[in-house]
Amino acid sequence: MSKKYSQKVAFILYAGIITGMANSAHAVVMDFETELVDITTAAFTQNGLTLTPIDSGVGTNHWDLNLSGQFGATTEDFSAGIHRGNNGEKVDFTYFNGSFDLLSIDIEVVYSDLFVSVTEGTFQASSGATHTVSNRGTIDFTSLAGWSGITSFSFFMPSGSANCNDAGVDCPGIVFDNVVFQEHVVSQVPVPAAVWLFASGVLGLARLNRVARYS
Repeated sequence: MSKKYSQKVAFILYAGIITGMANSAHAVVMDFETELVDITTAAFTQNGLTLTPIDSGVGTNHWDLNLSGQFGATTEDFSAGIHRGNNGEKVDFTYFNGSFDLLSIDIEVVYSDLFVSVTEGTFQASSGATHTVSNRGTIDFTSLAGWSGITSFSFFMPSGSANCNDAGVDCPGIVFDNVVFQEHVVSQVPVPAAVWLFASGVLGLARLNRVARYS
């Protein structure tokens, strides 16, 4: 077998590896840094992910942008918040290009009032998976079942104190930030098969090189 042919095989293997790497997903983030409105009834889109207010704790459907310590936050960047009120408050997240994997979300502030001793918010995926939070910290959704290959998810809080207002005053609520996600990629070749093919190609290439040396 000629050396030229073995080099061609090597190029094909290399091209296959590069193509597989190109098809891998890359994580992006919704961090609310491009939003400028304090309290908004409009949907917000960043990196292809759209947040839409569905239900409001009080008044019109809206979500709150965390600005300069609003809700007692100590972070310097922008964050988003929802709160309890006369009704539950809810926001939906959808991805413009179909299914995606939710990787993590930072819960930055959890605040209560005199009427609610424990503040809880619940994430629910289109898969039916749910996850309830009541403390600050980063939620690692990769360690939870049902958050990969979803088409949407929501975050909501139940009804709360009746004296809550649009600005979030006297409202228990949760501030969140850094919604990290990636487009869901379905491998064309199952991983075990891909490993077997790669190993076979390497062994075959080694044999071709050996034959070429003695031909």
